[in-house]
Amino acid sequence: MKKDFFDNLDRPNHLAQRVQELRAELAAYDANQLAINTGSTFHYLESGKGFFQFTYWQEDTHLSYPTFIATSTDQQRELGVAHQALILYYFVTARPQPLQERWISFAELPDGRFYTQAFQGYTGNVLQRHFTNQIARVE
Repeated sequence: MKKDFFDNLDRPNHLAQRVQELRAELAAYDANQLAINTGSTFHYLESGKGFFQFTYWQEDTHLSYPTFIATSTDQQRELGVAHQALILYYFVTARPQPLQERWISFAELPDGRFYTQAFQGYTGNVLQRHFTNQIARVE
């Protein structure tokens, strides 16, 4: 999946509204617990402010606290609304879990079952058609 795909989703106003809702929801969370939940590093600055540091699409990224605005430190810019939504949703839903040491299916992700059929249709079925009778190429 390419970054450009998400950049094209920045148009809808309802996505921007959802980003604001996620930011409001995150305001109730403890910063240190969010860092634990997400595997990010929290840097405390001063007077209740700071930022979470993590890698997103192979770029060093900061999520400000308590405003929850994601910025690319590599490119020195605020990320688009679709990227904001993806990051904020992750911060809202992430819980500390031990590594599974195995690949998991899309359906095993939180809320993943809802999207499994659509995901299978535009990924799994395409892969299956392409690699039919060539399973060794997939391994």
